[in-house]
Order: sequence, then structure tokens, then C-alpha cells
Amino acid sequence: MNRMMYWTDRGGPPRGNTVNRAPMDVVSGKCKELKDPQLFENRIVVPIDDGSASPKYTVDSPLTVKDSPKVAPRRASSHGEHTNEVLLEIGFDKPAVEAVWKSRVVSAAHKQKPSAAA
Repeated sequence: MNRMMYWTDRGGPPRGNTVNRAPMDVVSGKCKELKDPQLFENRIVVPIDDGSASPKYTVDSPLTVKDSPKVAPRRASSHGEHTNEVLLEIGFDKPAVEAVWKSRVVSAAHKQKPSAAA
């Protein structure tokens, strides 16, 4: 998948508006741009903290917020990965969480056992 983000700059004459684009996907290890050491040294391309032995890379966020450290890129949660924690946090007890799963009101590719939730 090659998803792109597009935006325009409001330019003045003679060039007018310009259209810009940037990739939004994980950077492939076969990508020729990954061979440029400056991308790593300047933290433009950074590894995704997913716990794997061979990390995937992504383009780091260009935004910085004053007095806030940048958060390292990490993998997205699996569908339903935090369902138990959310239900417990909003007041469900463990038997109620189990009842929700048994009733199939929620489903997930990654189902946690209610007893494992804190």
C-alpha cells in the first residue's frame, strides 16, 4: 500500500499554489532512501518500537511541542487488544467483562482473558 498525504501551499505569483506530498506508510527495507545515513543520523527515519528482532522503519514526526518530549513510533494496537482494560476502567467487574465477551457484544482478533486483566 502506498498511502500519500497531500497538502498545498498558498504561494504568490508567479508560481501560485503548490501541491506537496509525503508517504504515510512503513518504509520498506529495500527502499533506496534507507541507504542514506543522514536520514538516521538526523532522526528523519526511525525504527518502530515493535519488539521485533528486525525493526521496521517509519518517517519520524516533524512536529515538536515546546516542553514535551517526542514519543517514539510504536505499533498500533490490535483490534480489541485493550478491551478488558477499558471495560474495567469504566466500572465493569471481571464477571461483567466475561459476560460481555460471551454475549459477543465485542469481538477481537486479540482476545484477552478477563482474569488476566488488572
